[in-house]
Amino acid sequence: MAAALFVVFGAIAFAPTSTLAWFAFMSVSLLPGFSRVTLAMHSMMAGIGLPTTIAAATGHAVAVALWAVGFYWLGRWFASLVLQQRSRGRRVALVLRVFLSIAIPIGLYFGLALLMAAIFNYKPPPPDPAIARAQEAAEAAEYAQRVAEVKRLREIERQERARADEARRQLAETRAKQEEVGRFIAQKEKERADAAAAKTGASRPLADDERCVDGQRLRRVDNGWVQAGVCSNGSARK
Repeated sequence: MAAALFVVFGAIAFAPTSTLAWFAFMSVSLLPGFSRVTLAMHSMMAGIGLPTTIAAATGHAVAVALWAVGFYWLGRWFASLVLQQRSRGRRVALVLRVFLSIAIPIGLYFGLALLMAAIFNYKPPPPDPAIARAQEAAEAAEYAQRVAEVKRLREIERQERARADEARRQLAETRAKQEEVGRFIAQKEKERADAAAAKTGASRPLADDERCVDGQRLRRVDNGWVQAGVCSNGSARK
């Protein structure tokens, strides 16, 4: 009767308690023999879901009544099963096996439930105000240090750019001075070369068609005379 009652409970409420029923089935199936024990324990563990569902919907009174009826018939059946054992040792062994078959799945199920509840409801303890203030002070000091480091690096970069600009300016001035000196030297060399050429031309002897008049070398052409350079008294034709 008890087995049939809990089979009905298990069939109705197997889905929401499948994990618990599986634990119970695996635990009880380890017992050698006792097929009726396996069936009853499996059905009872799965059937716990129905009173629980009814309790959530209608109140605890109906659930308590269902549990009382179910456990009453289960207790009578279990007592008769124990009394059928001839020796005391077998009776004790049967009691221990059934107790373990019930305790193991219940312990696993509710242990898992408590663990999940502890995980989902865990709230870290509030931080110590002194530790929080020390951490804020450390973060502020670190931030100030980083800001100072950034400012120092920017100042170094500005100084490097200023030195680079000054170096470029000095280089441009040096190149301008070098070009000016180069032009001056070229002008002087040109003047010197012109003077040397003029001196060389003035001392050159007069040709047959040239005359020297007031230091100017004149050359005869078809229409008269044209200037052909300078001359000196030493260049006069002898």
